[in-house]
Amino acid sequence: MAALKRLPGIGEKTATRLAFFLVGASETYVQELASAIARLKSEIVLCAQCFDLTHESPCEICRDEKRDPHKVCVVEEPADLASIERSGRHDGHYFVLGGALSPIDGVGPDEIRIFRNAQAAWDWLSE
Repeated sequence: MAALKRLPGIGEKTATRLAFFLVGASETYVQELASAIARLKSEIVLCAQCFDLTHESPCEICRDEKRDPHKVCVVEEPADLASIERSGRHDGHYFVLGGALSPIDGVGPDEIRIFRNAQAAWDWLSE
């Protein structure tokens, strides 16, 4: 149960509820879930261009020639990109920062992708 509580947004009550659910679930289901979680780390990569999560790099969005190359939507996290994509309102490309500056939380420029890879990001955005 301690591992479940370490997931973002999962508190004591939810972790307990998930643990009881998994104990009562079929062995097949639990193995499928465990396998899916393990595959996340081995099959999901960051797109070399936009830094979104993807199965292959460059991602489908970056490879899409129908997208407007002059529009770039800069987002904080891959989840933000997914939300905008679901809206269908952006027909350009994306750049995922991988976080936000937050000195109070100890997040400085070295922890943000655009600052760690500033030259590569600038080159890509300038194309």
